[in-house]
Amino acid sequence: MDKPSTVLCVGGISFRKITGSTMAIEDVRGYIFSPRDCVAVATKTRSIIGNYKSAGRDREGNVRKVGDPKWGWITSEQKVALPPSVRWIISVLDPISVQRSGLRTIVALKADLARVGKSLGDSFAPLACSFLTFPVALGTDEGPVAIDIETVGESISRVGVSDGRCTWTAPWDWRSAARITEIFGSGRRIVGHNLAFDLRYLHREITIVGRKRASPLFDTMVAAHLLQPDLYKGLARSASLYLNIAHWKWLGTDSPEYNAKDAFYTWKLAEAEEVHLQETGQAELFHKTLMPALPVLIRMTERGLRVDRPRLSQWQEELAQKQHLLLEEWNAAVPNVNPLSPPQIAKWLYRDNGFPAAKTKYGKTTVDEGALKAILGRVKDGALAHGIRTLLAFKKVAKLRSTYAKVEIGGDGCVHPNYLPAGKESDSGAAATGRLASSDPNIQNQPEEARKLFTAKIPSWSLVEVDYSQIELRIAATLANDSDLLEALKGNVHKEVSEMLGCDYHAGKTFVYSLLFGAGARKQARVLRTEGYNVSEAQCYKWRDQFAARFKKLWEWRTQIPFEAASNQYLTDVFGRRRYFYDAYIDDNGIVQGNIPQMINTPPQSNAAGIMWNRLVPLDAFCDQHGGAILATVHDSFLMEFPKEAITPCLLGGLREILETEFPQIGPQFRVPVDMKIGSNWGQMEKLSPELVRS
Repeated sequence: MDKPSTVLCVGGISFRKITGSTMAIEDVRGYIFSPRDCVAVATKTRSIIGNYKSAGRDREGNVRKVGDPKWGWITSEQKVALPPSVRWIISVLDPISVQRSGLRTIVALKADLARVGKSLGDSFAPLACSFLTFPVALGTDEGPVAIDIETVGESISRVGVSDGRCTWTAPWDWRSAARITEIFGSGRRIVGHNLAFDLRYLHREITIVGRKRASPLFDTMVAAHLLQPDLYKGLARSASLYLNIAHWKWLGTDSPEYNAKDAFYTWKLAEAEEVHLQETGQAELFHKTLMPALPVLIRMTERGLRVDRPRLSQWQEELAQKQHLLLEEWNAAVPNVNPLSPPQIAKWLYRDNGFPAAKTKYGKTTVDEGALKAILGRVKDGALAHGIRTLLAFKKVAKLRSTYAKVEIGGDGCVHPNYLPAGKESDSGAAATGRLASSDPNIQNQPEEARKLFTAKIPSWSLVEVDYSQIELRIAATLANDSDLLEALKGNVHKEVSEMLGCDYHAGKTFVYSLLFGAGARKQARVLRTEGYNVSEAQCYKWRDQFAARFKKLWEWRTQIPFEAASNQYLTDVFGRRRYFYDAYIDDNGIVQGNIPQMINTPPQSNAAGIMWNRLVPLDAFCDQHGGAILATVHDSFLMEFPKEAITPCLLGGLREILETEFPQIGPQFRVPVDMKIGSNWGQMEKLSPELVRS
């Protein structure tokens, strides 16, 4: 038998036993450790620690005599003895945890096991990084350059640079700033992990990083999300997915080696990701759409949205008064029950009033808004209904006051939402379908009351919002080639559906979109009940049959999507973006198993996101040309600001022309009409009639 050269640690427990490390398995999986990285492991053993000096009973009740041996736990530290032939230690995820993740992490397990196989070769070794500790001119004027900064507070403390051959790290001063300026002026591709973070700081220091900067970009975090949208996006975890490297994050951000390796490994990660982008057919989407749009998102964050401080103060006072009055009303209607205590609310509803307890998907009792509205749908009048309505109003005001009225305003009077993760090790960001998210604050989740706080930066300017009309439903109808639904979309499709189903307008609209999101009859009934409609599961089945008979091709398309996802284990939108479904399969009865709602929802949402990404660059250029700017994007709409005198029918027509461009990838002459609104604040905007918009 050959002498062992690699120790394979399956799961975190075995890794800790072997190495003595306390790091989580997600942070060490795939990394290459050596026996010299091991430290002594503290272990407890039961042994004789002395003799009893008096008679009595021990903790188990046994009789003891003087001189009997006294047992106890002894802690000792020792390294695990590994065979001298062992060169490498590699850990992988526990297959049970992979299964529990819905096979989301199976790609990491496969990659790490492949790395273990390679480690058995005599020539295998971790990727080495040598570096200089002073800024130098790079030896070639071609090829991408990776840049990584370290920060202290709001200042750059150190910068690292690598072109894959030469790597240097240096404190941030005029010398390193000069080298970075040269790089940005060279037109070479700039590589970084979460460039939104680095460029935000560099923009303050060197003027070359501006609106007209010509250097193309390669953001390895965005690439990681595109390649495996449900997997890791932080540098440490995504690097070990693609590279054979030793762990370096333990060095600490004040270490020159840490910064140098950040830059070098980011460069190597981009090199590896480019291969996978080409193999999966996503390179064009990445380089021609996502990367050109990245500076637009960065500028949106930098510009921010102005907050009307006097209105905010007034609103905060109004909410405080309203919450006080609602609390008094609640105490009068339902005494001795704390409206902020879910256990007390649950006791009042489920035990005292006998309603069946609502459960979360994890089986826990809940009294959330949906549960309260579902009960209210059954009890329209009386003291109980009054109590529930008061509670809902109280919870709404409390939420507004604690979340939306506590706005963190910058020194410029604006909020600056991030459309990309705030740090390099974050696994958050855009949805797996590519739809953009926002944070700090979540500008995409602002209720109507909160939107009134946001105004144009200059009093003589106005806000303009352009909203794609029913974009996901139009995409689904076109992909399904459903002429009946496309014809209905020329009018008021939700009115037609609600009349067909015999329900009110809002219920019909909710039903249609829940279908589009992949909900089954049970989920649809639950959603409708949370909105106050007393609709049974049987009624939803009847409605589904009516809808399927009216829009046959859409229903057939909706039925076929899960089979495509299960057959390929992924879906691809018309722009090339993939969404993986590793746990999807077709069982022996020909039924698709897996997350069916996600499969059905992916094509319309992913293609809608693709349109939004595609329009960012031309829309930004148009706004800049007319003295305006994009302020925010909210799923299927853009919020902009312009000088009032610039907002003419010609400008509005230009906006419509840019956004209503055709996308033949989706269907012949496919375009989505837009609705336009204008106003002094985001919450009070007037819809513009089509007659006012001239191309």
